[in-house]
Amino acid sequence: MQICVVGFYGHKDFCDLLKTVNYPVTVISHNEANDYSGLPTINIPNIGLEFGAYNYYLMNVWTGGSVLFMHDDMTINDISVFDGISKLEYDCSYIFRDMAEEKANGGKHGRAIYCSERFLTFIKNFECDCMWCEEKEDIHHNKGHLLPRLNPHKGFWFDPYNEGHIGGKPPIGIRHYNDAIYHFHWTLGRIRDQKCGPKEIWPNPEVKMNVVNRPVFEDMVAGRRNCWKHIEKEIARYGT
Repeated sequence: MQICVVGFYGHKDFCDLLKTVNYPVTVISHNEANDYSGLPTINIPNIGLEFGAYNYYLMNVWTGGSVLFMHDDMTINDISVFDGISKLEYDCSYIFRDMAEEKANGGKHGRAIYCSERFLTFIKNFECDCMWCEEKEDIHHNKGHLLPRLNPHKGFWFDPYNEGHIGGKPPIGIRHYNDAIYHFHWTLGRIRDQKCGPKEIWPNPEVKMNVVNRPVFEDMVAGRRNCWKHIEKEIARYGT
């Protein structure tokens, strides 16, 4: 397993810990002001939030094998959590702290995702011309304004016009900050049902993949925009 970290906050304790794991780590950084404790780092423009970074890794760094994609506002309570994740036999899994986090996020998030080699091979090479690429009125956020047409894409979809929109109402011409995870989750459903692309090429992929999974690893605690205040609220509402 390899580890791709989208870098922004660059917490020293977290980065120092990653230097001790037995898995290759690459930081795809959206903040060149951080040195990430000397971890192998590639600085790229802050475009497309985490899925922009994940896609850069997939298209430019990845050469095979499974990958754990993750944010860098993480607390790791036991380094052995990476061994547990590396042993997953799924093709794709969201990683959750507990079921409270899973329920609070509607069963999906981009903070930690495990992907197998065959899943990434398919995603990297499959061209998607989906509804997220269409030019359309932004009726939910900026009525009367158009969201621009995007090119068909391979790899992980992201909004190439998003240069840091992470909350609130999107600026004109920018898709909602959660659209990349909505697209990713929609894609997982299509892969699960082997209905990627036009009907005449179904089943696609030919080999059925096990993709919509939500294992719990309590020793990996994700922040939310570098804040952990949400955890108590989630547990109080949903339990663990």
